[in-house]
Amino acid sequence: NISSWTTVALWQYDAESPSQPSSVTGGATWQRLSNAPTFGWSVSYDTGGAGIARYEIYWGDDPNAITATASTVSASFAPSAQPSGTSLYFRVRAQDRAGNVSTWTTAALWQYDSIAPGLSFNPNWTPSTWYSASVTLDASGNDSQSGMDAIILDGQTFLGDSASKTISRGSSGVYTI
Repeated sequence: NISSWTTVALWQYDAESPSQPSSVTGGATWQRLSNAPTFGWSVSYDTGGAGIARYEIYWGDDPNAITATASTVSASFAPSAQPSGTSLYFRVRAQDRAGNVSTWTTAALWQYDSIAPGLSFNPNWTPSTWYSASVTLDASGNDSQSGMDAIILDGQTFLGDSASKTISRGSSGVYTI
């Protein structure tokens, strides 16, 4: 007599890497309002059949790091709050249930700066004194974290970290600059 077949084990094989995570949101700009980033991305797919098991995350100062610092099963990551002056890279890759991994996606350089720039003014006049001619105001600024973008003096924008403006008025009066 011969018994019927019994399945003892099912062997599955997947040698294909999953797709790279893409369409990452949540970074690539200086932040000043929130010190706690949240990243999201389009889910990866796995044509080998095993399915996506997790996403490996690198959150640190090396744009080429290959060692994960965290992992998540969802297509989002929210690291802890960061101090002002922080510049960190967010990298992500997918891993399938067979252990295959996609290539890393370096998605963002996230930077946080909560400190206002320093400004100094050098007027070539004595404040609260009456003048009958134009006066000049020189200004300079510095920001050791995100840098200076522009200075606005008396309604005029000067790109960079310094500005000089000759100020004159068409009528008598008291003006605040």
